[in-house]
Amino acid sequence: MSTQFLSGFGFFSALDEVELQAILELTRTKNFEAGAEVLREGDPNDTMFLVQSGSVEVLKIKDNKEILLGTIEANNFLGEMSLFYPASSSASVRAIEKTCLLTIKHEDLLAFVKDRPEAGNKLLMDVLKVVCQRLKEINDRYGECLFWIAEQK
Repeated sequence: MSTQFLSGFGFFSALDEVELQAILELTRTKNFEAGAEVLREGDPNDTMFLVQSGSVEVLKIKDNKEILLGTIEANNFLGEMSLFYPASSSASVRAIEKTCLLTIKHEDLLAFVKDRPEAGNKLLMDVLKVVCQRLKEINDRYGECLFWIAEQK
């Protein structure tokens, strides 16, 4: 794995080569076969996942019924909120095909920020931008759903 892969993620773009190497040393590689469960809704999660290859689907599962929330492909990520707030997973995640994920754990990120406050600040600000963008998208979708429900009455 190279630092070039990490620099392709917007929230790592402000980091220099030494800082990227330090982040890379925090990561662990996890491989999943097609159909394998990556995360189960409700289970504790303290890890962000970077999709190196393959793809995963994000699902809500209730009463043996699945609703696909989205698909995340290579060079994208999931679980970014767990870097700030480790909690139970809000959805299930399953590999669609053979998938390689890099993981970064909450406590490792905290150690990085403590050891390298300037780099940590740059990283945290960029991750927060991404989280805010995703939150805005979710709010927009939620608003559309509410209008759709109101129109059905």
